[in-house]
Amino acid sequence: MWDTASECETYKWLSPLPKEAKIKLETVELIMPYAKIDRRGNVHRYVPKLKAAVLTENAIAVMPDGKKARYDSQKAKCQKVMPLSRALEILGCK
Repeated sequence: MWDTASECETYKWLSPLPKEAKIKLETVELIMPYAKIDRRGNVHRYVPKLKAAVLTENAIAVMPDGKKARYDSQKAKCQKVMPLSRALEILGCK
């Protein structure tokens, strides 16, 4: 039972961003292919090599009108997520 609980924590429902959405980190606009958002609006970047999404810290997704991008439950998919430290470890970055 405990193994199942920890396994569930490594998956989240993520929605693709609308094409017109922009990713911002403070005042800088980022180009982030494969960006997705969770229900809380947290931005994740899907990394195909890992077959997982990585949470980006302090980045937000906004629409041209300045409002936060909306999570689309119709297009959301359950995907594996991992912390940045683990992703860097697997990719061999230090």
